[in-house]
Amino acid sequence: MKVGKTERGLSREDARKDLDVEGCSDDEALIEKLENNKANLQSKVSKEVKENKNLQTSLEKRKGTLHERRLALEKEVETLRDQLHKERSLRASLESGLMNMRRGQVSLPSSIDSKTKANLEEVAAAEADVVNLKQKACDLRGQLSSQAQLSSISLCESCNKRLQDKLAEHGGYC
Repeated sequence: MKVGKTERGLSREDARKDLDVEGCSDDEALIEKLENNKANLQSKVSKEVKENKNLQTSLEKRKGTLHERRLALEKEVETLRDQLHKERSLRASLESGLMNMRRGQVSLPSSIDSKTKANLEEVAAAEADVVNLKQKACDLRGQLSSQAQLSSISLCESCNKRLQDKLAEHGGYC
């Protein structure tokens, strides 16, 4: 009897060889499939790396731009704060200067610029002129009243009464 022959006529060794060949063939197909997957994944990873690099560069540029903009805005805010402080100081000086002028004092703070000082001095001069003109008007009313009283002595009694009534209405001299 021959060892290893089956009823079909193939030995067990032949059957194993066929299985080994089929197994190799399956392994080769699996290896090829894995290598293709590996190549595809490497390609995708490469694309992702490239896209991420571009995004990182874009992000860095944007970050730099925002940083520069923030610094510029901080500088503008500081400038505006300084300007606001100066304007408030000027307003306080102007208010103080106007109040002092009304009381007859003409001492202007040194923080006021020359144009503003000139304007305040002009206002002070105009206010002084108004005060002087009011005083002159009052003096002239007084002189007119005195003149009217002197003239009324020579007038008749009825005319004198009307003149005195008018003087009483105006409160005398001023």
